[in-house]
Amino acid sequence: MISMESVITALHSGLGLLLLWILVYFGVREYRVDRTRQKLFALRDELFDYAADGGIGFDDTAYGRVRTLLNSLIRFSHMLTFSRLVLSSVAAGSFTPQITEGPHQKLMSAIDAIPSEDAKAKLRDIHGRIGRCIVTHLVTGSPLGMVYVFAYVLRALASDRFGKSKTPKLPPVDRLEDDAMLAEDDSEAELAHVHC
Repeated sequence: MISMESVITALHSGLGLLLLWILVYFGVREYRVDRTRQKLFALRDELFDYAADGGIGFDDTAYGRVRTLLNSLIRFSHMLTFSRLVLSSVAAGSFTPQITEGPHQKLMSAIDAIPSEDAKAKLRDIHGRIGRCIVTHLVTGSPLGMVYVFAYVLRALASDRFGKSKTPKLPPVDRLEDDAMLAEDDSEAELAHVHC
């Protein structure tokens, strides 16, 4: 027979786990999304200031594409999860036709077409920091993501230590960038249809 003490201990443990889940899901998750949005806002502000100082024109295609990427990620950052990244990567390889030139490729082509090397370097730097912001958000929000990155680092270190040339690849974050920009385009088209 189960003792009353065991039942009370199990109830306390269950209640503690429930409260911990509520704290993480409703408190920490929202904080992480807000922190990511704030970092993206700061990058967008930096991009605007760079254009306002004459580093690149506001009408330049690369400026517009980086700004659209930032706006899309700010808007949909609550949907950026490690599981979505993995599923998007699997779907991109298995179920959806390959986009010949998706939003990410168009963005990189636009940056490459900038005549000024300084502007090109600045936009690449901002784009790189956008990627690091997304990866940090994805990894810190998922225990599975943390395990994946830990395994990735261990495998990369082992590959370097033993002279193997192939290191494992992380799932492509550019696929999430494409998804965010395509979702933004769909939303704008839907709004235009509603206002017609």
